[in-house]
Amino acid sequence: MFSITDGKGFQIVFENGYAVSCQFGASNYCENYYRHLEPDYCYGEERRKSIYSSKDCEVAIWNKKDANNWVTGKIVEALGMDSTEDMVQANVTPEEVTKILSYVSTLKAV
Repeated sequence: MFSITDGKGFQIVFENGYAVSCQFGASNYCENYYRHLEPDYCYGEERRKSIYSSKDCEVAIWNKKDANNWVTGKIVEALGMDSTEDMVQANVTPEEVTKILSYVSTLKAV
C-alpha cells in the first residue's frame, strides 16, 4: 500500500507487514531540514506545491503489527550503511532508498 504524507513524503507498507517512510520536507532530516526556520516559510508549504523535492530524505522503518517496533537502525546496518539512530535514518540518497525498499520487501512476514 502507498500513502502520501502531508505532501512532503510517502510511506510504503509491504505485504510482510513492514512499513517504510521517506520524508523530505521542512524539519525532516534532509537538505530541507532548516527550511521551516526561513522567514518566507509558510506552514504546509509542501502541500501547496505540485512538486516538492530534495536530494535526500529521512527514512523510518517499522513493523505495522507493533508500531513501537522500529527497525530502521538494524536494517541500514544490515545494508552496510552507518546508522544515524534506531528510529530515523538521516540524509538517505535515492540509491540507498532503493536498496532499503528492496531489502525490506524480502523480509519474513511479521
